Amino acid sequence: MNKHQQRTKKPAQPKTQVPVFHQGDNVVLSPANVFGIVYKGPDEQGNYIVQVKGKKEVYNHKRITLNIAAKELYPDDYDFDIIFESVENRKNKKLISRKHVEGIVIEHEE
Repeated sequence: MNKHQQRTKKPAQPKTQVPVFHQGDNVVLSPANVFGIVYKGPDEQGNYIVQVKGKKEVYNHKRITLNIAAKELYPDDYDFDIIFESVENRKNKKLISRKHVEGIVIEHEE
């Protein structure tokens, strides 16, 4: 190719579709083969927040495979705060819903 010919652009690679996992889905995280529960996601890069052994961590969708769907594990009206919120936060939410208490703050982990 000489310097006067124009180069043709390669066709753009189509973006891979991000698989959709729902809150409460039981997933396997690669390469460690650790089980976790989906908390939130995906963001614009395809990252999910997954709770593993009580800690919320960010994983890319490429490292996540579905083990058991949430609709098979939990009833339709299941309160996921039981899994994702601390006992102290849940007690404080209940207390605040019943009456006003000075100095109680509910902290959300992200």
